[in-house]
Amino acid sequence: MTGVPAMRDVVLRFLGGVLAAAMAMPLAAQGMPEPVPAASVRYAVLFVGSAHVGDADLEGFNPGLGIGWRRPTDWCDQCESAFEMGVFRNSYEEIAPYLASTLSREVWRSAGGMQARVGVLGGLARYAELAPRLRREHGIPTLGDVVPVVGVVAGLRWTDGAELRVKLVPPGADVDLVVAASVVWAW
Repeated sequence: MTGVPAMRDVVLRFLGGVLAAAMAMPLAAQGMPEPVPAASVRYAVLFVGSAHVGDADLEGFNPGLGIGWRRPTDWCDQCESAFEMGVFRNSYEEIAPYLASTLSREVWRSAGGMQARVGVLGGLARYAELAPRLRREHGIPTLGDVVPVVGVVAGLRWTDGAELRVKLVPPGADVDLVVAASVVWAW
């Protein structure tokens, strides 16, 4: 259990850094260029849970928080790129810091402005229990306890910036498919 307090300290330092950066952004913007391009939108992510097709024993309650920035791309009509970071409780009941990037495209828009988006995601997340098995049994490269994560993302975004998001992550060591849900609020 020596890793639990150490990981808790890492997570608390990480969240403290995220909070300090978020609080410093408005101060940095006074008299200086914005740290995030003007066309960017900041957002917060609340992880709700996940379903593990092929393995009912994995934990499906995966709460977590993240912060991100999204902006339209210059090279693809109706596309936007996003970067986010945060921490969640993974399916192995571990605290998992993560970094992710997405590229999505608007595929539908209502007359009132609600939109549906579909895209791809790639990132890194900490899975201390899973990483050694992925490396040993499947030859998936890892960086210590950090594993690559890829998948498909789909979202339904309201005009006020709220979004329901679903991520599909392909088969891994224990599952045939992971379906994860989250709620996003832009400001």
